[in-house]
Order: sequence, then structure tokens, then C-alpha cells
Amino acid sequence: MIWISIIILCCMVLSIACLLLYRKWKQTVRLLEHEKQNRKDDRTGRIRAEQKNAQLLAQLQTTSSSNPSKSEESDSKIPFDIIGKVESVFSQKNGTPRQPLFYVPDAKGRISIFKKFQPLYSLDGLEEFSHLWILFIFHQNTNQGKETISPKVTPPRLFDHQLKKENSGKKPTIGMFATRTPHRYNPIGISCVKIDHVDAKNGLIQISGLDLVHGTPIVDIKPYISGYDNLPPSMVRNAAWLQSDTEDSSPWDSVPKRKSITWNALALQQLEHIFVEKDDYPTVHLFYPTKTELQTFISQVVSYDTRSFAQKQKQATEQSVHLCRDELCIQFTILDADTIAISKVV
Repeated sequence: MIWISIIILCCMVLSIACLLLYRKWKQTVRLLEHEKQNRKDDRTGRIRAEQKNAQLLAQLQTTSSSNPSKSEESDSKIPFDIIGKVESVFSQKNGTPRQPLFYVPDAKGRISIFKKFQPLYSLDGLEEFSHLWILFIFHQNTNQGKETISPKVTPPRLFDHQLKKENSGKKPTIGMFATRTPHRYNPIGISCVKIDHVDAKNGLIQISGLDLVHGTPIVDIKPYISGYDNLPPSMVRNAAWLQSDTEDSSPWDSVPKRKSITWNALALQQLEHIFVEKDDYPTVHLFYPTKTELQTFISQVVSYDTRSFAQKQKQATEQSVHLCRDELCIQFTILDADTIAISKVV
């Protein structure tokens, strides 16, 4: 009887082991099938894209041979997808710093890549880079939908340059393609930001030093490669209106000059309140977990004078800027050419 019991026990153990192995095998098969399906979907997507491009090219070639004037019009319309959107601390374009990587490094946000673009795979390897280029759409342009767009514009720094040279109120203009104006035939912008963290599983890229408002549509992202993207100053020439008047000017002369910042007692009390009533400020605490980090960011933004060109011309001194998806309104006063006082954080 003992031997029979031992044999039965061994059979039971063997059966359980076989069952576990079978389940493990089934799980492995499912994973392999899932991976094969992902690869198949990837190939199918590429094939369809190639077929679509081939059809479009054939249409363009046919149009070109039959009507050269229509060919130029067809060539100007190439479809593309929005790959994701930006979650930003900036709510409005007014007051948002431009290209602030060097002077507002604590401007934080994140890029959310849409699931259809398979971020788990498409973001693989991006974490090895420190910075990236963002190609985006100026979706808050005031001239969207207009049939005609002016080919000449007046950048603020061009006007400042002329005032220094001629001391006249005449408004100078320059070709759109010779400027960084957002008001373009194709409202596409480019910005360089720092990569703080890549979460490929959830399609999120934590970034800082950004100048994009919340909800900005993303066309593409590309890693910053120092060997290609960093030209030595000896090879670069800038327009005269972007250069300093001194002979020993450097590329840093194009960066806005920072003003001194003072905080009054009320503004500091209101800043403390934000970290007491945390539930009222979800976006603030998403990007700035401590009071010091938030205060540093606010000081960086305000210190470079967020007034528009028209406001500076009118010498407007009482100003405000909305941050963190309108959870914060920073009120400040221009005391003089070198000092700004933050009066309220509401």
C-alpha cells in the first residue's frame, strides 16, 4: 500500500508539473503571437504608407505632365499626421517665453505620443539623448483661416534695431522667411528642449526649457545631435538687426537680458498657500513638487519681461501672466528698466 501511495503521489506531482509547464507554454505562445501581430501591424502600416505615397507620387507625375501650373499647386499639399500633444505649464501664447532653454530652464511640461504611433517601440532609445527638437503647429495663431497672409513682418527686435539706428517711429518690415515669426504660410515651429525622462510604455516624454502652450499639436520629434546641430560660431552669420553693436559680441547677445526680481510679502504668503491647498492646484504639483522649484520658475519667467511689443511701446507697467493651465495668475509691476516686483500669485 505504501508503494501504491508513493506512486500515486508521484503521479500527482508529475501531473501538476506538467500542468504548470503547459500553462507556461501557452503563455509563451500567446506572447509570441502578440509580438508577431505587432510586427505584422507594423509592416502593414509601412506598406500602406508606401502605397499611399506611391499613389500620391503617381498623381503628381500625371498632373505635372498634363498641366504644369496645376502641378505646382498639387506639390504644395502633402498630408501628414499629428503624432501627439504637449502638456505645458503655459496656458496662453501671450507671456510665454520664446526659445527659453537657456534662460527659463525650469519651464516644464511633457509630450504625450498617441497610441497609434506605438510609443513603446517608436520611443525606444530616445532616453540616451539629452535634448530633442520638437516640430509643432502654432495652433493659437490669430491669422488662422485667412486666405492671404502677409509675406513681410515686423519682428520686435528689428523695430528696436531701427529705433537705435535712426530714432524714428517708422515701422520696418522684412521677409517672413528671414524671421522666426509664428505667422507663416505653414504655421510650423521648431523648438529645442531638454529631455528629463522618457516613459515609452505610457508614451510620455518629460521635458524642460519649453516654450509651447498647453495643447500644442506635435508634428514630429527628433533627437538633438551635437555633431550635426551645433555649428561653430566661426561658420555662422546672423542678420545685422540680431547682432550687438559691440565688436566683441557673441551668440549670447541674442538672449534677452534678465531683470532683477523682488517678491512682496503678500505674494510670498500666497505662494505658501498653494502648497497647503494642494488639491486646488493639480497642474502646479504635477510639475513643481516644492515651493522653491515653483518660485524659481515664476522668477525666471517674469525676469525676462513678458510684455508684448505693443505693451512695451505704451510703457505699460502693471502686467500679469497666466501659468499652469490658468491655475496661477502672476501679477507684477515694472519698477524701472532693471527691476520687476511680483505683487500677487492668485
